[in-house]
Amino acid sequence: MWFSLHFPAGLGDLALDALRQDLRLRRVIHRDDSSVLVDMSGDPAKVGALPYLRNAYLVLARTRRRDLSQSLDELTAAVRSGDLGISLPSRRPFRVMASVDGQLISLPPTSRSELESALQTRTRGQLNKRGGHGEEYWIL
Repeated sequence: MWFSLHFPAGLGDLALDALRQDLRLRRVIHRDDSSVLVDMSGDPAKVGALPYLRNAYLVLARTRRRDLSQSLDELTAAVRSGDLGISLPSRRPFRVMASVDGQLISLPPTSRSELESALQTRTRGQLNKRGGHGEEYWIL
């Protein structure tokens, strides 16, 4: 399974050395000085327990980088078809967040609405745009 892992800027080499000791990494897909995208095996709960990580995201679906609306359409189709490789939490409130190149961004309203609708249908969860509790699905 793929994870996007984030740590304080400038600690790339140190964090990657620690990750190699703490997790069963199959390969490093991408890295920079504050994040790494890895394919790992083993217990995903171990990732959340690592104190040196700022954020950790389980990658549910991937799409190539292009026009944001096209990418969102592809992700929405994956949610609708259930082609995520993992079961999503059921009956939990959720919200959708997006960040590109480390900056929070707004999503095209129609594409966002369609993704949120697909997530509501798939999870039977309630959309909670303000956050605070529940699941967060990030577009990175």
